[in-house]
Amino acid sequence: MKDEWKSILYEYAEGYHEPLIRADSDALKRLVDDTSYMEYRNRTIRRYHRDRKRRAIRPQRCETHAKIVRADVTDDAVTAVLQLGMKLTYIQAGERHDEEKVTLETITMRRGPNGWRIVRVEPFAQERPAEAAYVGTHASGGQQTDAAAGSRPLLNTHLLYGWHSGPAPADSRKQPYNRLRAKQYADQYWNSHNPDFLSFEVDCTNYVSQCLLAGGAPMNYTGRRETGWWYQGRKAGREWWSYSWSVSHALHHYLMTSRSGLRAELVQSPYELDLGDVIIYDWDGDGRYQHSTIVTGFDAAGEPLVNAHTANSRARLWSYRDSPAWTEQTRYRFFHIADFFLVRY
Repeated sequence: MKDEWKSILYEYAEGYHEPLIRADSDALKRLVDDTSYMEYRNRTIRRYHRDRKRRAIRPQRCETHAKIVRADVTDDAVTAVLQLGMKLTYIQAGERHDEEKVTLETITMRRGPNGWRIVRVEPFAQERPAEAAYVGTHASGGQQTDAAAGSRPLLNTHLLYGWHSGPAPADSRKQPYNRLRAKQYADQYWNSHNPDFLSFEVDCTNYVSQCLLAGGAPMNYTGRRETGWWYQGRKAGREWWSYSWSVSHALHHYLMTSRSGLRAELVQSPYELDLGDVIIYDWDGDGRYQHSTIVTGFDAAGEPLVNAHTANSRARLWSYRDSPAWTEQTRYRFFHIADFFLVRY
């Protein structure tokens, strides 16, 4: 049959998350010949079950949605990008939780005497930006030669979010951080994009910055991409933003050093975090931070649950030990965002 390979691919998708519910089952064994991938998958599943035991959770059901993003097809070979959406419902200490995420894999199939077989699976480590994507984020927009320091945003953030993003009112130096509003924004756009902002190929920090902005964090317009924390929208047919708005390592540096406007305290434990706080990830332990998430809830044991883009996730356990980007060297930075932002006159 012409599209017989599709039935194998959808069978793969149906069995993909089965081990999250049934620890003794892995339907993919009969479909996949890629031993290195299966070894990686087994390590990931073992980490999941160790976390499951530690957190004392009971999975109830797991819904999987699959979409073939693109496929290159010949008579005897297929290379397809498969998008896998997952919603896991679990019980912990009598409380129900839902976790959602969307991942991508490149799957290579070949047709042999006994039909189609999956011969190679390559998970997208979406949380780990490729070098080209990282450089591209820095280079986009060119030099900021025509943006004067202190210039006003092109986005009307007052209409978007109902608060004033410029200087503080005359009778106040403080602007409160609305943590609930930041969470609401994070939940609204966890698997989509606000059309008022550019969507990046590596979108995690752009998304977190939008959540902070929605919570009331004031932009710091410097007119220089390497300083401040700002996004100016489209200008002369191009987008203008600071590195700290869109790059994890730059946001990490900004939160470590900012003394006005958007500020944060570096804390030592995830248990010290609150709604709307930020976690930044260094996958290799080399001091280069590559991923950003925002805290949107807590499980029954008080561990943060986070939302993120690239890969799109909602209410995911903060440690990310199920990510293809995670390594034994992974290090985390926990930032407690200030309850009030000091706004300069």
